[in-house]
Amino acid sequence: MKMEEIMESRFRGFEVGNVDFEKESCNCEEIVGDSCNARNCLLNVYHLGEDVVLAGGLCPKGNTGGNGKKTNNYTQMYKTWLNNELRNHTVPLEGYDGSERVLIPRSLTFLNEKGVFQAALYKNLGFDVSVSPESNDEIADFGEAFSHPESCYPSKLVHGHSAVLKNNLKSGRDKIFLPDTISVFEDGKRLVFCPYVASAGHVVMGNLRLKEQDVLIPVIKYDDESSPLEKSILSDLERAYGEGRFSRRQVRECIDSAIESQDNFLTDVKNKGQKIFERLVEKGEDVYLGIGRGYTLLDEKASSKVDELFAVNGMHFIPSYLLDTGDENIGDVADNMFWYQGASMIRASMKFLQEDNVHLVRFTNFNCGPDSMVLIHERGFADKAERPRLELETDGHNNNAQFGTRIQAYRVVVEQQPEKEKFPREKFQINRPSRSDLKKRLIGVPYMGASAEILSSSLKVIGYDSELMPTRTDESIELADKFTCTNTCEPFAFQAGDHLAWLHSLEDRGIDANKEAAVLLPKAEGPCRFGQYSVILRKFFDESGFENVPIVDPGSNEDYFFEGFSKKELTTAISVVYRGVFADDVLKNAHLRYRPYEVNPGEVDEMYRRAHNELIEMVERNSSIREMREFMNEKSDEFDDLEICGERKPLAFMCGEIFVRCHEKANQDSVRLLEKNGLEVILDPCFEWMDYVNQIAVRNNWNHGNYVDFARSLIKKLYVSNVKRNLFKPFERHLKGREFHDPFHLIKVLEDDFLFSSSIQGESVLNVGNANSFAKGEMLVNGIYHVGPFGCMQETVASSRIQSLLMDKRESARDSSEKVIPFMDAVFGESELTNLEAQVALFAENCRVHKELNG
Repeated sequence: MKMEEIMESRFRGFEVGNVDFEKESCNCEEIVGDSCNARNCLLNVYHLGEDVVLAGGLCPKGNTGGNGKKTNNYTQMYKTWLNNELRNHTVPLEGYDGSERVLIPRSLTFLNEKGVFQAALYKNLGFDVSVSPESNDEIADFGEAFSHPESCYPSKLVHGHSAVLKNNLKSGRDKIFLPDTISVFEDGKRLVFCPYVASAGHVVMGNLRLKEQDVLIPVIKYDDESSPLEKSILSDLERAYGEGRFSRRQVRECIDSAIESQDNFLTDVKNKGQKIFERLVEKGEDVYLGIGRGYTLLDEKASSKVDELFAVNGMHFIPSYLLDTGDENIGDVADNMFWYQGASMIRASMKFLQEDNVHLVRFTNFNCGPDSMVLIHERGFADKAERPRLELETDGHNNNAQFGTRIQAYRVVVEQQPEKEKFPREKFQINRPSRSDLKKRLIGVPYMGASAEILSSSLKVIGYDSELMPTRTDESIELADKFTCTNTCEPFAFQAGDHLAWLHSLEDRGIDANKEAAVLLPKAEGPCRFGQYSVILRKFFDESGFENVPIVDPGSNEDYFFEGFSKKELTTAISVVYRGVFADDVLKNAHLRYRPYEVNPGEVDEMYRRAHNELIEMVERNSSIREMREFMNEKSDEFDDLEICGERKPLAFMCGEIFVRCHEKANQDSVRLLEKNGLEVILDPCFEWMDYVNQIAVRNNWNHGNYVDFARSLIKKLYVSNVKRNLFKPFERHLKGREFHDPFHLIKVLEDDFLFSSSIQGESVLNVGNANSFAKGEMLVNGIYHVGPFGCMQETVASSRIQSLLMDKRESARDSSEKVIPFMDAVFGESELTNLEAQVALFAENCRVHKELNG
């Protein structure tokens, strides 16, 4: 290049700090001379001295690079049909001065085919109904401001929509509809929504500081005979308006009418959509089928208006909500798919994956917990079918040019794709190795703290050979990095790496894993990702050459009964596990009670290690409760002889996601770090989860009329009570103020105070209950240290609700002693937290202040 052609650099150094800076917002036509006049986007205008910088907007001239003839925008068609139907049930949001009104956010399940039902229901009940506008920059900004930063983008948007509704709310007259949508029954199977959707009502209410009198928060379980919808709706109406105004029969009739309105609308939409689809196929046009949740596909911010990119580029993009995706059972291709929307998306993928001229476009959002698992299934289907597909992670980007590039590239791939044969469904079916020969195999048990060793020992009691897997070895970490990604929660990354590393290590020991090994990994049926761990591991095993290694995965929803074992074996193993885990929790409690005060460093660790090893031997001998109580008496006496010194230190309660709190390498050895900073620690016991699961099973089996299972779970509950009473008694004198609490008592208090619902099952309700107990002064500790993995839905929900709960408590405090409520969130991910020590030091100081103020 010639010297005279070199352009002057516009780079600015530190002198930019001296330049005048202003920001304003205005529409495109006000500042751009050759505005396209198509959208007149709202732009952010930055004045940096004499320079003007424009940002925001989705410019069809500059961003999409459209070529050729523009196609119809079928997403906008759907929205037009929806808005036309809503006019039959709603009044305008702004400028309203009428009677009682229900305000509904245009987000989450509203856009997942429930919007007409929601609006029609409250219109039928005699209210005027208004709906928030479509998502825009203001709504998105509100959402970011009020929601937890780790929440998924749609969860943030529902906060934004609710904030707009709050600004239009007349307190005492209007109510904002914020349902906790839990589940749907489909062909006799309970399918659940993710924790963000299930808890949206109480979380949004807390974060927006909405008054109880200004919200409607029914617990929604669609088509669940054990929890009739009219009962939940009526209960919520009576809470908000008092008893006597509505009857159950009236509510049932209004629900039926609203369902009819919704069904008629959806039938009309799918009839129109099917005609459009058939017409395009007949013409030989390529159809790009959008698959995703309604609150992503049909939301302008959550989808980044990608539908417009397809239209302007002449590509026929049809959201799956315009078509009937069927109700086919997917259990043979995606085992234990308990998420309602996950099942719907997999069903759509399977139906259209091999259709000629149909090409899948999958919409997702960053940090979507279910999709971190569901997408593994869908990618596997596409790989087996040898079909291309496009994934777009759309999170409210103000400029969607990057998606335009990927869409264009996808079209090229589609056009160059040769014809493919259609594979039979059998090609996609799950590999299910036989579990009939488990007694001839070595069963590997993954490490999750001391309780895992007890679980392994319990298998030996009933005649199975088992061993504990090593954890976080170099090979384990390498394999975890290979098979998992950022959106995968940390516990699953640990599990994937540890399982695969253990199976590979067997080869060095001369053991053929496919013939001589199995693994044990319990599961659940949602709403957290844990229930998919064993399912996805099955895929990883198959890809790694371990296709004949069976996975033993008893489920929490069945109270851990498992078809692979005989009833006698299960009864024995479960009773041994209950005794062993509870006894070890008591020993660990005493261990942490005295370690900060030991005169001889390391002595308490050695006492616990010896006691734990002796306990393992007792577990393997299937020792009775009486024998174990004698053992606990002996160990209690040993603690009497321990030499200790110093005054009691501030007490910190460590709770959170069970894997992270119990696995030292998953939490950067947080207990020792807390102790290093002058605290005494209570570790939320592993047994709490087992107790909670059992009590949930008792309740659910009774509600669903499963009386045989109810009796079985009730017997376990009585047995558990006996275990707790007998094995804690010897340590009562050592553990005053450190007693284990009843999780259901904490949950009942939450519901009585209208803070959270027990229907939001999982660890979030337990941890919100712990924090509420502390804030009310019932849990006699000086601070709560709450841990969880990055992106964990349960703990993000818990943290979000806890923070708003504590804020309310501080604002209502009568004096400074009630204002100081030490609480720390520690979130662990792929890399270590470099500032953890500094955060813990500050937390510890706050705990000391709390102790000084409260004694």
